[in-house]
Amino acid sequence: MNNHIAVNNPILGNLNSFLTGGGSPNYFSALLSTLVTIFLLAGGVAFLFMFLIGGIGWITAGGDKARVEEARTKLTNAGIGLLVLLAIWAILTAVEQIFGINITSIDIASLVIN
Repeated sequence: MNNHIAVNNPILGNLNSFLTGGGSPNYFSALLSTLVTIFLLAGGVAFLFMFLIGGIGWITAGGDKARVEEARTKLTNAGIGLLVLLAIWAILTAVEQIFGINITSIDIASLVIN
């Protein structure tokens, strides 16, 4: 007797069912939405850390011009990274509005666990 227990990801659905041809057509949209959300959050966290490291470096530079310049460069790079992240988010939101597809949000209703 072969007992199989199916473990389903509440966001992505049943992967085995998808691979055998009976899967949900929403699988890739859910996967894309999840990946975009993860990357945007990771970019925001990276900005926060770079900004804090640059700020602390500037405060602790003690008047040393080389260290102040290094801290300024980190702050500038963090700001540019944030602008790029915001531009990506704006483009994805525009694509969502124009084409009516759900890219940047996860459907919380699918996270119900019975």
